[in-house]
Amino acid sequence: MEAVSFDPRRVLDHVLNTLTQKAEQKDITVNAEFDPRISPVLVGDSVRLSQVLTNLISNAIKFTNEGGRVDIECVLVNKTADHNTVVFRVIDTGIGIPEDKLDTIFESFTQADASISRKYGGTGLGLTISKKLVEMFGGQLKVKSSKATGTTFFFQVTFPVGEAKDLERKTELKQKNVSLEGLRVLLAEDHDINQFLATTLLDEWGTIFEVAENGLEVTEKMKQNEYDIILMDIQMPVMGGIDATKWIRKKLRSDIPIIALTANALKGVGEKYLSFGMNDYVSKPFEPVELFNKIAELVERHRHTPLPLASKETKPDRPPSPKVKKLSKPHPALYNLEKLRRW
Repeated sequence: MEAVSFDPRRVLDHVLNTLTQKAEQKDITVNAEFDPRISPVLVGDSVRLSQVLTNLISNAIKFTNEGGRVDIECVLVNKTADHNTVVFRVIDTGIGIPEDKLDTIFESFTQADASISRKYGGTGLGLTISKKLVEMFGGQLKVKSSKATGTTFFFQVTFPVGEAKDLERKTELKQKNVSLEGLRVLLAEDHDINQFLATTLLDEWGTIFEVAENGLEVTEKMKQNEYDIILMDIQMPVMGGIDATKWIRKKLRSDIPIIALTANALKGVGEKYLSFGMNDYVSKPFEPVELFNKIAELVERHRHTPLPLASKETKPDRPPSPKVKKLSKPHPALYNLEKLRRW
């Protein structure tokens, strides 16, 4: 686990900003309460904290029916001069989990009900990895649920208090001054929220992309079309990303750049994916700039030529990419932090 200074409120804001549009599609209200007594600078692994919150909130949205509600609470329960103990809660009005399934819900691919899996999709490795990450923080991920009222996931972590001057020294990653316009991208991702986030970025960057929801679809599309790069989710149904990569390397193209998209941020896992034939990896939830830069770097390396410089001019017409969802402006109730000022 990294120990770097971070702004906890900014971490929560970032997670919510990536998920509120998906909530809007289901008319789900997302409310967040952030205890103003929490120190503005804490020390810890903000990337892994962000991943845990993203996994829990995205699952809450996924398993909450239209018109429902998801609440996120970050509450200070103990404060000293050197440490803050914070409880994080994700509360939904969703379908709930039967009591006899609560003990196994954190096991890989455990699903409370087969019919639920067909309707909503599974939780995949998200809860399993979140549990492990919380344990690495020294906490324990717990759940309370009722099929009548919904589900609450919660965990408690103690962070050292940091200093503002350390936070200010942190330099933000800068996006490469190149254009991805017209780049042919194959996105392999079965999780609807992750798919939505990735396709939104790919569309903004001007790429021409296709989406595959499992590794078998990837191999079929590779037989039919030419791509400049593949963004490969690791855990997919039918055929996973690792098996698909091995098949592509052996049967189709040994040279095409492949970036692994992994929900597993545990130490050493990313390096393992490289040994399976992938060129690089990003951990979900990924930073858009990080993904942009890695796409650019791998394509340039593969082509042995630099990409064109980014232009501020209007983008030329290009063929529309499939599965781009046109969204209206976010409903103001989706991201309601009004309660923060009344804590």
